[in-house]
Amino acid sequence: MKVGCLIALCTAAAGCVNLNKSYPEKRSFVLEVSRDQETGPPRIGPVLKIARFRVSPQFEGRELVVRTGEFQYDMHFYDVWLVTPGAMLGQQFYAWLSRTGQFQYVLLGSNHAEAAYVLAGDITAFHGDYREGRQPTAVLGLDLHVIDGKQEASVVWQRRYRQEVPLSDRLPDELARGLNEALRLVLLDVEKDLLFLGRPSAPR
Repeated sequence: MKVGCLIALCTAAAGCVNLNKSYPEKRSFVLEVSRDQETGPPRIGPVLKIARFRVSPQFEGRELVVRTGEFQYDMHFYDVWLVTPGAMLGQQFYAWLSRTGQFQYVLLGSNHAEAAYVLAGDITAFHGDYREGRQPTAVLGLDLHVIDGKQEASVVWQRRYRQEVPLSDRLPDELARGLNEALRLVLLDVEKDLLFLGRPSAPR
């Protein structure tokens, strides 16, 4: 009888230990790019609206995503983006293009003010590539297009962007840094590509 009680007590104690097991705390990351050059006040140019970016289903969640095989992707449950990738990149595009001086105003999202052009796009890649035999890289892919604000079916410009930034290790902090640098490189190209919108010969 005493032995049976002792076994039951030990089992209960072991259960308590498992219930008190500690788990990693979730960490949140953001992308925040900055311009190297200051610009003057906005010139008299077109009004640009940035529509909410659509995201490929495998990257639309808040968890950091890494590619580990030819057809395999894993998610970091405890390492997440503070906001969803579509909202985060849209905000960064808004902050960057607002400071270029190329546009009279830059609008974001559901703002109902009339705009001469609308920048829209799809996030096609937003992950770390950790496949064996390769250097770890941060991968960002975007398909962007500009629509005439008065003729919504009229696409006046489009381009596909892809940046792959080498990483020094496979830690989540390094992946966030790499994606931040990839976004900065894309924005530098987008800024130059959209210069034509302010020219007199640009579509209206």
